[in-house]
Amino acid sequence: MKIFKMLDDNNLYPMSYNNALSDIPISRPPCNQPIVTDDPNYLQGYLNSLIDKFIKVEFLIGTNLFIDKEGILKQVGVDYIVLEETQTGNNIIADLYSIKFVDVPESPDMFTFNPNSYRSLYER
Repeated sequence: MKIFKMLDDNNLYPMSYNNALSDIPISRPPCNQPIVTDDPNYLQGYLNSLIDKFIKVEFLIGTNLFIDKEGILKQVGVDYIVLEETQTGNNIIADLYSIKFVDVPESPDMFTFNPNSYRSLYER
């Protein structure tokens, strides 16, 4: 049976539990590493500060295909994001590790098509 100790208000970690092969409890020290979804030094943590804002995300699919998605950032996980499309209201769940660029405009009207954008520098 696992026994949990509070690390802080929201985080629990296992303090000790019984070994299946013996009655000697095994204890583990607390993990002092930052949680990537909360630390702004990680992409997940920075994106968490943009929740409920309109963003444009560019994904690299394969070796040379870019796909753009625009919408309101609703949720950020360890390896995914959830965007709400503004036209349809549908939620898009996307892979965090294929994100190459994130544009955060002052207003949603700032996005216009620019064929000479920085992305064209990377196309072959």
